[in-house]
Amino acid sequence: MKMMQLPVNKTRDIILLFFITLLILLFRRYDAFTNPQFWAEDCLIIFDQAVRFGFKSLFIPYSGYLFMLPRLFAVLFNSVSISYLYIPLCYNTVAFLITFLVSYGLYESASFMNLKHK
Repeated sequence: MKMMQLPVNKTRDIILLFFITLLILLFRRYDAFTNPQFWAEDCLIIFDQAVRFGFKSLFIPYSGYLFMLPRLFAVLFNSVSISYLYIPLCYNTVAFLITFLVSYGLYESASFMNLKHK
């Protein structure tokens, strides 16, 4: 007796993955979505240097490290003249999208590894 296999609906799976990622991040830090704010070195170092130095701030090390991704988005948000009130919300949105893209990459790699239940 053969088992009937369900058809693959990739759009449904991606939407479901989007909401699962959103729920996990909401469960982890609900206040980051309801009350976004700068955290640690985001405002005092990264965003301040993006305002003062612009694109050159991408190459200024902080504690011996180059924080390229946060600085890149700080320069981007500063260059498109987003109100400073909404910059933390933009940071959170970008962090969510990056997390979703990582989870999507894991989802896609499951098909390469021939996993039965992704």
